Amino acid sequence: MAVTIFLGIWAKLTYFWLLPGIGILFLTLLLGGGKLPSRSDCKKIGLQMLSSVFLLIALLSFIFLSTSPYDSSSFPYIEQITDSKWLSIQQLFQINIIKERGVWKALFNPFEATQRIFVVKAPNLMTKLYVGFILLSVPVCLLALRINRFEKIKPSLIYFAGAVTFVITLLIQRAWAMHHTVLSFPFLILSILSTIDLLRKYHPKKFPIIVSASFIVFAVLNSYFFINFPKQQIRAHDDWSKMKIHKILQDQQLAKDYFYVVVDWGMYYYQGLYGPDSQSVLYMEPLNSQSQIDALKGLSRKYNRKLLFIYRNDRSNSNLSLIRKFFHLKEYGTTSKNQIWRIMLEDSDRRSDNV
Repeated sequence: MAVTIFLGIWAKLTYFWLLPGIGILFLTLLLGGGKLPSRSDCKKIGLQMLSSVFLLIALLSFIFLSTSPYDSSSFPYIEQITDSKWLSIQQLFQINIIKERGVWKALFNPFEATQRIFVVKAPNLMTKLYVGFILLSVPVCLLALRINRFEKIKPSLIYFAGAVTFVITLLIQRAWAMHHTVLSFPFLILSILSTIDLLRKYHPKKFPIIVSASFIVFAVLNSYFFINFPKQQIRAHDDWSKMKIHKILQDQQLAKDYFYVVVDWGMYYYQGLYGPDSQSVLYMEPLNSQSQIDALKGLSRKYNRKLLFIYRNDRSNSNLSLIRKFFHLKEYGTTSKNQIWRIMLEDSDRRSDNV
């Protein structure tokens, strides 16, 4: 377990937020047998826990005691942890603040999963039905089951672990979107599976009907969202022209002859990831100073590549007038005055103005 936790934290520091939930899950496994462990078992478990904690601390020390290659007195991983900003406990109980948190919106509106591409639809009746079905199924089933309370401890604790994990993401200011909210979902899923196991155990005759009905409701609700996800309004940064110019930039000769200068982080990431191997992509945002212009000219001379600029026509924090002033550029691949993503490249006799 220690190695698994270490690998998760090593991959992404936000997995630190899962540690309390994992601790609760471990407690759940201890109590999951239906009886308390014996004294001898407690000793064995205690030794295993101490060994795991020691191993985890030893492994994590390799990460957190590593220094910056530029400053041996700087510990970047420790600084990331200590620099994290949290909401106060008082703010946690201020509904007007909490309702504006991205992770809160993501929990109660599945459409938030598409917020990077689409203008998110406001919550509606289907959203409420979905959230109620997913979040309340465990507590409702546990309350309805007339069984020994000890049997309910396992799903209850796992569900609680999910709630604790969500509160942590709610408190951390840099947690803002669905990909942070979903950190609590593994515990929610495990609690649902644990509850299903209780239903199978104590209501074997009704179990097939309950599971079938639940599956149908789940399928219908999910189908509604997946059908409606692409029907939302597309954000300007994912305008159709983004794919158009990306296709243009796949040209091997263009990629070899030009530096692709991108003045938008998202487009830089997208082009850098999915562009041809021969391309060279430069990111400058904002591009608005003479020193940056001089640096681009130097790179162009040094590597014998002309410059091609990728920008948004609707808004930009770069100085496009300055760029046009110092380079002989022409629009390339523009087919509509409403086209948001555009290309300007240094003139070349080998290429025409149109695509």
